[in-house]
Amino acid sequence: ELYLIKTILVIVIFINQISSQGIINSKSDEKTEHTPEMKDFIKEHSYLWWWVPEDKKEFLSLDSIVEAILNYGYVKDIKKLFEIVGIEKVSGTFLNTLPE
Repeated sequence: ELYLIKTILVIVIFINQISSQGIINSKSDEKTEHTPEMKDFIKEHSYLWWWVPEDKKEFLSLDSIVEAILNYGYVKDIKKLFEIVGIEKVSGTFLNTLPE
């Protein structure tokens, strides 16, 4: 199941790269206003950012959230992240964090 999710993510990244419409416009320097659902998601996974003070975790960048969940989360966590922010935004964030 995890392989399927990662395959879908790669396909979305590929489609975004060839799309002339630019469906993804995610930059790491953008300010992210987290929804209450995302704030709850961050709290549920706060152990992934053990070095960040609790009162600062709600200000985590989307880059940090995506990286932590894709690297250390379970399949259900990845699916939930897709539900909260959308697969396009997750894949765009993932693509922006890759070294050039």
